[in-house]
Amino acid sequence: MASSKDLFLRNEEDVKAALAITKSDIFFKLLAYARAEFTQRNPTAEQSTGANNFISILADLPEENTEEPEWVQSGLKHDLSVPERTEPKQK
Repeated sequence: MASSKDLFLRNEEDVKAALAITKSDIFFKLLAYARAEFTQRNPTAEQSTGANNFISILADLPEENTEEPEWVQSGLKHDLSVPERTEPKQK
């Protein structure tokens, strides 16, 4: 079943219009002022999380679906432990 985002992305005109909005400077100003106003109302942690999730969805909605890239496994061993210092032998 197609997600709501997939359904939205099918309409190219709407996507272009939404991208013009979400990539504009005024959109970022609106978000900044809205967040400031929201913060002044002393939201709970749950409300803040919900607002941040909503903003993320709104800003990402017109973007093409892209999967997050997987981390490259370099094979390097990152041993950050400090070896014990041994005293040199005295003659």
